[in-house]
Amino acid sequence: MGTTRLKDVEGSVYMPFMVDLENLSLRPDAAILSIGAARFDPQLGIVLDTFRVDVDINDAMRHGHVDGGTIEWWLGQDKGAQEALLERKTFTLHAALAAFSRWLNYHWVAGDGEERPAIWANGTQADIVWLENAYRAVGLSVPWHYQQPRDYRTFINEVLPPERVREVMDSVEQTMGGVIKHDASEDARFQALVLCEVLRRVMGWRI
Repeated sequence: MGTTRLKDVEGSVYMPFMVDLENLSLRPDAAILSIGAARFDPQLGIVLDTFRVDVDINDAMRHGHVDGGTIEWWLGQDKGAQEALLERKTFTLHAALAAFSRWLNYHWVAGDGEERPAIWANGTQADIVWLENAYRAVGLSVPWHYQQPRDYRTFINEVLPPERVREVMDSVEQTMGGVIKHDASEDARFQALVLCEVLRRVMGWRI
């Protein structure tokens, strides 16, 4: 398993991305509250850059579905996760998605037909679909090609048994000094580092 490594605007090679969202629903048109992402280097096993933008809850609800069960779930989360969601500067969904596109585009320059960096997410039928529907809802173009998304959750659970996945996650969390659960940027960083460690343990190399 390997990848063609392309040069970005800074002259370095292309690096993949990990994306994570916080929502108010599980439907494909879910209202998005927060977009987090991490750009990482699997060869070195490090996160190079992170991104987070938070959406005004009223604007999020205008453009997406809200589920009562998800609201109840949020109320049951720890105080750190709730504070990370509530104590934030927010933007309209359009502005948040435009900012995310600019951040992605800053890190890549790829013409039609070129191989592009992978965009990993905790389920391509979850975060990726939610984002793509949100882009369409505000009239913006989806900034990636359909071949770019990769399913983080499915991959790590296919290549390692559950007990080893848990071991990797515990090791990464300890190395990070703890993780604020359900903080989109923090979760993206955590998932990126878990993926790096899974690749190292299973394949003995980093993509």
